[in-house]
Amino acid sequence: MNRLAWCGPLLCSLQTALPTLIVVIFGANVVNFILKVIPEWVTDGLSIAAGILPVVGIGMLMRYMPIKKFLPFVLIGFVLSAYLSVPVLGIAIVGFAAAFWYFTSELKKQMPLQLQQLPEQEHMKQREMISMSISTGG
Repeated sequence: MNRLAWCGPLLCSLQTALPTLIVVIFGANVVNFILKVIPEWVTDGLSIAAGILPVVGIGMLMRYMPIKKFLPFVLIGFVLSAYLSVPVLGIAIVGFAAAFWYFTSELKKQMPLQLQQLPEQEHMKQREMISMSISTGG
């Protein structure tokens, strides 16, 4: 069982290490030769699969993400990408800023509820810490 447990990771690492080793040792000529030998229908199929992958990823995200709650943010990201040609890093930064804003605004909404639930004199430090964390943003 111990030897068998090593077979899986070894085989998985070979699928990455072997092509890398071939490219490093033999260079770009071997890669071009391999691409010429592969039938055209295989490369066409891989191109189609590469085009479908982003759609599948977005579909998976939309399946598990509460879209009704975050639809404005999804639409902003779509407009930035499709119509304004903003790169992915720029959209990620805008998304981070929107998530930070959303998180802090939700935290401020919940603060009065948390303060009401605490006893008056016993948890004065906790009240101060909650107030300080909201005023500093973290």
